[in-house]
Formats: sequence, structure tokens, C-alpha cells
Amino acid sequence: MIRKKKEEEMKIFKPYLNQDFEKLKAECLRSGKLFEDDQFPASMKSIAKFRPPSDKIVWKRPHEIFDDPQFVIDSFDSKDLDQGVLGNCWFIAAVIALANNSEFIRLVVPDDQTFDKSSKNYCGIFHFRIWKHGEWFDCIVDDRLPCDSKSQLF
Repeated sequence: MIRKKKEEEMKIFKPYLNQDFEKLKAECLRSGKLFEDDQFPASMKSIAKFRPPSDKIVWKRPHEIFDDPQFVIDSFDSKDLDQGVLGNCWFIAAVIALANNSEFIRLVVPDDQTFDKSSKNYCGIFHFRIWKHGEWFDCIVDDRLPCDSKSQLF
């Protein structure tokens, strides 16, 4: 019953940029390699359109920054978010609005995701559902994060 519900739910989400989350995740788990998103590469062009926020950007996975990174602890809270220096206040404002409604945040941020390296489920791939031009899309990213030389997140 649960599997059927998940399959029905996934029909409304189109793969963004033709990336299929379940297939990519299965391949990473089978191969033992962490996912690296070629559609949103760990490069300056992915985070700075005109001027880089720093000359020395290093891309790290959460477990390279924190001892025990957590994707979500108990639930989403709007106080957990901070803009940083990327100039993405529009994005943070939208996520805060979602975080204040548990039904909406679960629609956009699926529950089956973790940074826990000991989990059989972790392979560095994450997905989020976005509404674009009147349709829902399943958008995939890896978990590499832009940091400065002191491992401070942008």
C-alpha cells in the first residue's frame, strides 16, 4: 500500500533536466560512489553569476565540515536558516515560508534523505520538488557545499 502511494505521488513530479532520482541513487548505492551532479557542478559558475563571494572557494560534503551532520532534526524550523553571503535572500525567504507549514515542506523536501554516512541510504544525492511554469519537477543536487578556506559555509 505504501509503495503504491509513493508511485502515485511520484507521477506528478517530472524529472528536472532529465535526472531520475531513484535511478541515479540506485546507481550510486550499487557502485559505492558519492553522487556528483553534472547539471549543477561544484564550480564558481554555480554560485556566482557576476562576482565570486571569495577567491578561495572549497567544495565540501557535510561530513567534511561537521562531525555529525544532520539534514533534519525532528522537524524544519524557520530559525534554522541563515542567508550567508551568496545574496540568495529570495530563496531563504521562500524556504522559511515553507518551513512554517509542515505539509508544504514535506511536499518540497521529501523525508527519505540523510547525511548519515553509516546509513545504507546515503550516497550524496538529494532531491527537492520545485514548481516551475505550472508543473512540479523533482530537482536533484549533490551535497557538496561551497565553503571558504576556514570551512565556513556560504
